[in-house]
Amino acid sequence: SGAQYSVEFKSVDQLSLLAGVEYERRNTGAYLSYLLSDQSTPLATIMEAGSTDELAAYLQLDYWLDKWRFVAGARAVNNEKAGSKVLPRASVVYNFTDEQSLKLLYAVGFTSPSFPQSAINIPGLIIGDPSLPAATITSIDLAYTYSSPRLIFVINAYLYNAKDFIRITSNPDPNYVRIHSSVEPFSRRGIEVDLKRKFNRWSIIANASYNHEGDTELDDDPTALFVPKTVINVGATYDLNDQHTLAATVQAVSKRSTSEAYQVANLSYTYKKDAVEAFLSLRNITGEDPHNPDAG
Repeated sequence: SGAQYSVEFKSVDQLSLLAGVEYERRNTGAYLSYLLSDQSTPLATIMEAGSTDELAAYLQLDYWLDKWRFVAGARAVNNEKAGSKVLPRASVVYNFTDEQSLKLLYAVGFTSPSFPQSAINIPGLIIGDPSLPAATITSIDLAYTYSSPRLIFVINAYLYNAKDFIRITSNPDPNYVRIHSSVEPFSRRGIEVDLKRKFNRWSIIANASYNHEGDTELDDDPTALFVPKTVINVGATYDLNDQHTLAATVQAVSKRSTSEAYQVANLSYTYKKDAVEAFLSLRNITGEDPHNPDAG
């Protein structure tokens, strides 16, 4: 549950100001364990019921100058359990034409620990840490965009630095197998491409990503080994007429850690008439096993 209040006004031509506050209260019930033979009587409480309050205030300035757009702002967050952070954000956009633009973005993001990460307690399996700090990501993005009624193309190069990310690690205490803990700061870089193309009856959506540190053993970034270096998704629809549509999707993921590369393809048919809709799907027609390695 929560509440938000914001106000936007223009002080001078081509300059606007956005300011607001947000309040959020997050709640969770107790996690109980039961015997398979008796689902009526709890065996143990593995996480107590709890709540967390978070208050945030934000301010943003937006200024246009001919083909340039400048945006700068900040968000101050106070999380009852994870502490306080000030998160700056700034971007510069240059519009070559009505369809083409180049954007440089700097931003800092904030993610507070979840209830299981901070409070779960399963003796012999896993334990949370109530003192975990919030994770932050500082990112720099450079993106080129082409946008028209029938074609949208975006290519984005990124670099981000992560701090206090939470992962499951081994615990030297023999009473607990794994714990949630913060890892050392690490950096990643890569490129993402998105494409949407509309023809008369055809529509194509595709995206691809390249993570330079993916599937690599790094001392300061142990989870990079479990991230694929490349991911490609392609989807297409064909409207036979106003009622009948065919669709296909393909996903290709490169190897990482103990998981081999795989390609998954799906086919579907949809029928629509008035308020009636029916569909038929054939999933994973390539018969691949798209499983994920255990990052713990």
